[in-house]
Amino acid sequence: MSTANSSTPTGSALQYLVDTYSTTLAFVVATLYLLLGIVSAVSAWRDRKVALRTYILLAVFTLTRAVTFILRGVLPSAFSIALYATYQTMLAAAFIILFVTLLHILTEALSRLGSVAGSDFSLGTTEMNRIKRAHTIIVMAFVAMGVTAAVKLSDPTTSVDDTNLAKILRKVVTYGLIVLNVGYLAASIYGLTRTVRVEDGQHELVPNQQDAAKESLSTEGSLPLGPNIPKIRRALLFVVLPTSLVLLVRMAYSAAVLDANPYTDAIYREHTWYPLVVLPEMIALFLLNLPIAFGFTHS
Repeated sequence: MSTANSSTPTGSALQYLVDTYSTTLAFVVATLYLLLGIVSAVSAWRDRKVALRTYILLAVFTLTRAVTFILRGVLPSAFSIALYATYQTMLAAAFIILFVTLLHILTEALSRLGSVAGSDFSLGTTEMNRIKRAHTIIVMAFVAMGVTAAVKLSDPTTSVDDTNLAKILRKVVTYGLIVLNVGYLAASIYGLTRTVRVEDGQHELVPNQQDAAKESLSTEGSLPLGPNIPKIRRALLFVVLPTSLVLLVRMAYSAAVLDANPYTDAIYREHTWYPLVVLPEMIALFLLNLPIAFGFTHS
């Protein structure tokens, strides 16, 4: 194996970095995530017929984030390379759950929108499920690449070639998630701008969709595709759209620090990291747990 890259962090450099972490702030954030985990558990019960697995995933995300920030809080006093690598791996892996949840809400809303008389949105439930399957494959690949990059870049013994590969993987994941985010934004705006010429409370399925709608069930529950246009629009306008925007802010920060030096550049410090990484994630988590997120699935 070739010698370690001079840009790869040494143990002492990592120790210096984690010494800048605020233990108090990390524990406060961990507590907030635990509270949001309770909210996700309540949401799972509330929307258990259509989104049980989705909200269980969000609860797993909040628990993982809570543990991640507990690790961040103890790192300054109990530093080790293994502990730091574990922290970075958990930080990278769990984030993708927010994207999975966002896509579920978006595709559920748009598939119902497409079943309404007068709607010019052509994609139905089958097409949406295909999109979700493809999306799952993509995000799982991003998880694998992100975890690999986190482990390689956290290890002081990583070779030059492996370090360069890890940096490439991190860029692929970062820009790939930005592209996904832009896609979410475009799809939500498209859904919002579709003209559905039916009055609230008189939504009828077009004739050739009536039989299909009776057989088509939500991918996670047993509710038929009986759309409620105002509720669909509220979910797109007040959940999907703002969640996409705050996640885009979070990913923009990740893109901005790709070539930055974590030991010398101020952009890596907590006064920018918490507002541009942690806060957007918490806002996204709060929005995804709102009752209106899957409100359109209820009669």
